[in-house]
Amino acid sequence: MFKFYISLFFLIFLNLSAEIIQQIEVKGNKRISEETIKVYGEINLGEEYSSFKLNDVLKNLYKTEFFEDIKL
Repeated sequence: MFKFYISLFFLIFLNLSAEIIQQIEVKGNKRISEETIKVYGEINLGEEYSSFKLNDVLKNLYKTEFFEDIKL
């Protein structure tokens, strides 16, 4: 039971760390402008992004059906 609580603790707090987006680099894209990707992904420079928020960005971009594969 103790191992479960330790694992749960690490899973929760490791996902709470966030990074500030300072640069966006789009590679392999030929049809969609970088600005369009930022708008549809709701990506803003200088904003903090946790793993949860990055997951939301991925979901937003896949919903557009413009992309087959996205890596962040």
